[in-house]
Amino acid sequence: MKYFTPDIWAGWQGNLAVCARAQRKWNRNLSRYKSSLPGLARKLGQRHGRFFTRHSLHDGRILLFAISDWPGTGVGRGWPAPETRVEMAVLAGAREALIYQLFYSGVSDILVRTKNDLFPLTASRFGDWGYDELLPDKRRSFRHNVLFQTGTELSIAFRAFRFGVQKATSGKLRRYAR
Repeated sequence: MKYFTPDIWAGWQGNLAVCARAQRKWNRNLSRYKSSLPGLARKLGQRHGRFFTRHSLHDGRILLFAISDWPGTGVGRGWPAPETRVEMAVLAGAREALIYQLFYSGVSDILVRTKNDLFPLTASRFGDWGYDELLPDKRRSFRHNVLFQTGTELSIAFRAFRFGVQKATSGKLRRYAR
């Protein structure tokens, strides 16, 4: 994480002086991030770039984190070269429960550092979705970083992104409860 670091989140839980320092760092980093984000998000396209400027998954829960490495077409001889893709489904929403589906293609790097040192949980390596940020990566690529409640960080470098949102129903949630 570049802007929304674990030390800021932890700092808000400290004494008044520690909390004030964390808040100042948050305000400074948030301002820097917000100034860089619109131009970067536009490069993802009007609709899908809007995910990073208008949607929040804060306090959401990962329902699915899947990596595939096949071209997605046909079986048998003459398959096209494989392509790594990532799909995530996240349960979020303040007023109503929503399922966000995030799709990344042209994936060049996936990093998951599972920690349990920020706000530890007994049986989960992730917990709630805390903060996320979109950053430029190598030429014509992007990086989506996510910091979770436990301190786990997820980072995906990609060339293309799209997302969908649907109302969460019992039937749709059952799909993820295998």
